[in-house]
Amino acid sequence: MVRVFVRRGARLTLHRERQGGDIALVATESGRTRTFPFSSAIRLARFQQDMERFLCRTGWSLANSAETVGPSARPADLDDDHGLRLMLAEEEMAP
Repeated sequence: MVRVFVRRGARLTLHRERQGGDIALVATESGRTRTFPFSSAIRLARFQQDMERFLCRTGWSLANSAETVGPSARPADLDDDHGLRLMLAEEEMAP
């Protein structure tokens, strides 16, 4: 699954990949890649859902493109008691 977000000419992609025994969310924007590893697919899905909401609140929008494939996880599929919440530094929230 690849999710593509755009904002003011910038492009951010999110995808999942296996890394050893873990699964990771990989975010790439302006050539900079950040990897967020998780031991649980449920926790990764919750984190990704929170990240996508954060992106939309801060001016990013989901690209309408063939590159964007598949929906992100639905809240009903996740256990809130074990989910992770996205927390970003204030400097990362600046446009």
